[in-house]
Amino acid sequence: MWYVGRYGAEEAMSRLRVGIRRLNESHGTPNSNHEGYHETVTRAYTPLLSKYYASCPAEMSLRERVSHLPRSPLADRDALYVFYSRETLTSVDARASMGGARHRSASPACDSGRTVSLIVELHSTPHISAERFT
Repeated sequence: MWYVGRYGAEEAMSRLRVGIRRLNESHGTPNSNHEGYHETVTRAYTPLLSKYYASCPAEMSLRERVSHLPRSPLADRDALYVFYSRETLTSVDARASMGGARHRSASPACDSGRTVSLIVELHSTPHISAERFT
């Protein structure tokens, strides 16, 4: 989230792509078709985190924003399955690139009482209702 707050979603994504790969390599985790860096996960979560960050009150510190994140819909381990089937998200193609675009609304609000719409570009028909995020 620090990258998103400091650089914005687009620059954060560029830096995360490089940083995640380097971190994996430093821990001996290969960035391959089956493990390591995952392009779709990075490209899906970065704008969601950016919208979450922006939905928090301006006076809220980064530490406070991070502490609220576990109570947001983004902390759900199945959050991306709102947009992707398990089969699609775990595919080699999804790991390597995001592909074409679909749009779906989600609400990664900092304050669970507020709903923030976010348009996320997706390449698969969602199999779980986006209402989980509202």
